[in-house]
Amino acid sequence: MRYIDIHCHLNFKDFDEDREEIIERAKENDLGMINIGTGLETSKEVIELAYQNKNMWATIGVHPIYTNEESEFRAEEFKKLIDDDKKDENSKIVGVGECGLDYFHLKGETEEERESEKNIQKKVFRDQIEFAIENSLPIMIHCRDAYDDVIKILKEYREKLNMGEMKRGGEIYAPERLHGNCHFFAGTIEHAKEFLDMNFTVSFTGVITFAEQYKELVKYVPLELMHAETDSPYVAPVPFRGRRNEPNYVEKVVNRIADIKEVSFNEAEKQLVENARRLFKLN
Repeated sequence: MRYIDIHCHLNFKDFDEDREEIIERAKENDLGMINIGTGLETSKEVIELAYQNKNMWATIGVHPIYTNEESEFRAEEFKKLIDDDKKDENSKIVGVGECGLDYFHLKGETEEERESEKNIQKKVFRDQIEFAIENSLPIMIHCRDAYDDVIKILKEYREKLNMGEMKRGGEIYAPERLHGNCHFFAGTIEHAKEFLDMNFTVSFTGVITFAEQYKELVKYVPLELMHAETDSPYVAPVPFRGRRNEPNYVEKVVNRIADIKEVSFNEAEKQLVENARRLFKLN
């Protein structure tokens, strides 16, 4: 595997007309892909897609903007997906999410309505954190306009784990069980430090190819603690801006990371693949 896009949505309708062509190009480019669930049904879709393609994996979870529709995290049904997946020698589920908080897309017209939405998001996020810890899977975090609250919640769980307060039966969960990645990272250097200190990585999209404000952030994060992603079909990198994004364009993100970090493209691509293998335990 030469490259990996750790966050894409190839199951979306945007790809219905040429999905197979994109996947074939990915195989030719020796590109690995992690497709991301955004709800129970889409989680089933990304698992199925992963089973059809050797170079693909999946995460399962509920995106915060869909918590109005899925206001309860149906842990038993998601657990069944994991149990069924484990029966296959080539298991494909490598994480929980994308989950988190998104205050940018709140729909409420009043402050009370918006607070209610936030509380639902927080509950579903907490449920998925606990689910990830119980199943020893990394969390794929979605965070928009909510970094302080996401970090606060993660710190609460880190403290519980450090105090030995999270367990099942006689097993006390180790603090290392709380780990993962904050995708499409757009926070401050201070936010990045908080995530890195909590055993999390961060990932960057094609936005870094045209938005200069990310340069210092990419410089700050150690190469071994970051990832490249497309979040396709969204935010295509230069020179594809304004077009539908696709996993194959992750090469442009890797190239920009190499430029900013002042390392060779070869060094960057190898390290980013190693980072993904380590975090997601890719087979």
